[in-house]
Amino acid sequence: MKKLLAIILTVVLLSCAFIIPVSAVDDAENDLLYLDSFKKLFVSEEGMGAELLFYEELYYSKDNNGDVEWAFIHAQVNMFCPEIVDRDFHGVHVQQANIYVPFEFGYGVYDVKEDRFYDLTTVSYYNQTHDTPKYEYAFDLFKSYYKPENTGNRYEDSFVNWSLSKYGEDCLDDGYSYNELYTHYDGEQPDWVLCQARHGIWTSPMITWLRIGGIGGRTVINNNWDHPFMSGYGVYDVNADKFYGLEELTEDRVMPSKTDLSADNYDGLTEALAELNIGYVTGDANKDNKVDILDSAFIQKIAAGKASIDYNDKIVLDVNRDNTVDILDSTIIQMALVAE
Repeated sequence: MKKLLAIILTVVLLSCAFIIPVSAVDDAENDLLYLDSFKKLFVSEEGMGAELLFYEELYYSKDNNGDVEWAFIHAQVNMFCPEIVDRDFHGVHVQQANIYVPFEFGYGVYDVKEDRFYDLTTVSYYNQTHDTPKYEYAFDLFKSYYKPENTGNRYEDSFVNWSLSKYGEDCLDDGYSYNELYTHYDGEQPDWVLCQARHGIWTSPMITWLRIGGIGGRTVINNNWDHPFMSGYGVYDVNADKFYGLEELTEDRVMPSKTDLSADNYDGLTEALAELNIGYVTGDANKDNKVDILDSAFIQKIAAGKASIDYNDKIVLDVNRDNTVDILDSTIIQMALVAE
């Protein structure tokens, strides 16, 4: 009889072990008071239709009756809008912003009475232009929660050391910024990083182009205002502890003898550029982010003098890099499409 009771007790305890985690998850979901409002606005088909990556309610500001007036929110969805900035925001040095939708820094405020979400930059502007501040404590919360490591600039020390040895101390004056846009992993370890950098060294403007890959690859058009990389973008080789501008990694490189490396040395580089929407798809005449027969037909019109293009379009559509957009470029596209 004792053995039977022991068995029954064990079964009951095991059952509770499975029930408690589910209950805890449900409670955690219920604790997010305004998640449904967030989903309705940003995640549902009626809203932005984005995929929710994470959502947190970090603080509730209550009135004298104990009712919530506004909540401090940290959220991210999968709509990617890269814009690199380097500025101070209410005492926090922000190096990378606007990678989060809907909030520029990933943080925002939900006004309970208005049933509305506000970006902190919107709140900041309001407080500067109105006598009565709103959600003022939100900036103190932002200072507490936002950390520089959120930018992912884990190799900035290496960049600074490399820059100082190559360009001297002036390169870190006004205008300096460094941001890691994408980290590629070989197994569990990072092997290369796509970065964007600017130095405080003024350089004369020079329009340049470079191509990563062939048909379906990317063409980046930029100028060497963005010292130290002529294109504004570079790759940090983690194992070699060296930085290379994108212009050094292409067959069409501006400085062909500078390195023996190519984009092929960094698997996934073209995909990273595409994901970040850097540059244009080579051969993409109608700017729909792909190369097809319509692009080939348009290039034929250009070759026949029935359509005109500007300088940048010429760079993107000159597929074989002979400095002319002609029937050969159209033929190369057609051959690539057949090969697919």
